Amino acid sequence: MKMRRLEIANQANERLVCMEVLPYEPSNERFPVVIFCHGFGYFKEEDGLFTEEAKRLADKGYACFYFDFSGCGESEGNYEQTTLTKLTQDLRSVHGYVTSLDYIDASDVSLIGHSFGTSVINATQITDVKRIVLGGAPFYPFELIKDLFTDFNENGISRRLATSERTRTMGPQFWEDLKHYKPEELIRKFTCPILFIHGKQDTIVPIKNMEELSSFALKPWRLILESSNHDFKPEREKAFQAVVELFPSQKNHTSA
Repeated sequence: MKMRRLEIANQANERLVCMEVLPYEPSNERFPVVIFCHGFGYFKEEDGLFTEEAKRLADKGYACFYFDFSGCGESEGNYEQTTLTKLTQDLRSVHGYVTSLDYIDASDVSLIGHSFGTSVINATQITDVKRIVLGGAPFYPFELIKDLFTDFNENGISRRLATSERTRTMGPQFWEDLKHYKPEELIRKFTCPILFIHGKQDTIVPIKNMEELSSFALKPWRLILESSNHDFKPEREKAFQAVVELFPSQKNHTSA
């Protein structure tokens, strides 16, 4: 397995930091690719979920890329000024960069998201993909994210104390932009299989969200983790196994 740190410019010319995980040093082959999207105001590793999934999928022959959205983690930008639209632009920038690499098979792309990252995938509408995994997916994220803020002000600055003990602020543009997206209309435009994974004990995004959103998908698969929270603890191994099983082995993948 080969890992390296990349820097990718988004449409605002901000530097997005991305980790690339390859099965091995490429020669003449092209790898199928998986792009990961983390949750609201979080980090590319997604508390170890994405780092472990990337390792396991690389072992099956996939190139994996997980990145910090602008204003998060190591990436440049001001998250207070972000919108769902801007986050979709970040994903498109990463997708465009990754699929331009000569060792990537641009015809074999998969997407994995967690929490609000699933909303980004849904809103971006990169529909020519092989498969999608949506973990802890909100249905209408406006109400769920609003409730994270102890000082919510739809027309001004909202404030919350994030889990990392950082104070997270959000401007009014985020809420207005979010209202324009209709998840139930967007999700049905994907023709590929979509695996929904959700913890039944999730108190951040209650399981009803997944049940409603997945009901609009054309090819939904569902895994409910009976004892798990929003981070799939303590049943992460079941989640990892389900993700790996969704991806056929590609160790001999040599698309020209």
